Amino acid sequence: MKKIYFLLFVILCLLSRGNILTAQNIPQNPNLSDKDGKRQGKWTILYDANWNVIQEVSKAEFYRTIEYQDDKPIGTVKDHYKNGVVQMEATL
Repeated sequence: MKKIYFLLFVILCLLSRGNILTAQNIPQNPNLSDKDGKRQGKWTILYDANWNVIQEVSKAEFYRTIEYQDDKPIGTVKDHYKNGVVQMEATL
């Protein structure tokens, strides 16, 4: 009986650890705007299941990595599932 409890404990630990690792896969970018309100640098934008922009990492189903220069997107934009797998990639 103790072995079963121990096994369940290990499984629960691994499952919760996987959730923590998934949340850590989402890049942390400053999402900064300059004094004129223009977006600059690397951004990470979080989305819920309906593609609404959100702020809470724990509720994110998707995220976008994008870089801005003077409020215009540059380079490559990537949309990811919350586990980090790329859903879409485009060159701007």
